[in-house]
Amino acid sequence: MQLTYINSFSNFPDESEVWIYASDRFMGSNEVAILQENLSAFAEEWKTHGKSLRAEAQVFDNVFVVFATDIHAGSASGCSIDTSVRLMKQLGSTLGIDFFNRLKVLVRSDEQLKYVSYHNLTDFAGNEFADISIKSLGQFRSAFFTPIQ
Repeated sequence: MQLTYINSFSNFPDESEVWIYASDRFMGSNEVAILQENLSAFAEEWKTHGKSLRAEAQVFDNVFVVFATDIHAGSASGCSIDTSVRLMKQLGSTLGIDFFNRLKVLVRSDEQLKYVSYHNLTDFAGNEFADISIKSLGQFRSAFFTPIQ
């Protein structure tokens, strides 16, 4: 599922919070469909301290899972974030995907994504990497791929 980052979560302001997961491999269309169905159901029911969050979750490029919450409608708490982590672990286990391997980095070169070991990232200077540590939707839209220096 190819989505444009700049136009993502169009009904959410730039200040919205995001949580980004990268799978350890590219997912097939059936896996993406299963994942998206579960993510959408979760986002629709996601709560913090009993209050519903205004949230969405999307799969990008068959590899990235992004949760977004509109902070103007309420911010996710530690416990509610933990529920999203548990969901990702459960979905990963079901699909045979690791969403928590931080030693694999996705590099974009010539508009192609490829996995690179974190330890070899400097070998790819001049390219861009997916910065999954980004916390705001505005950053995701404008600077998700960051130059490797």
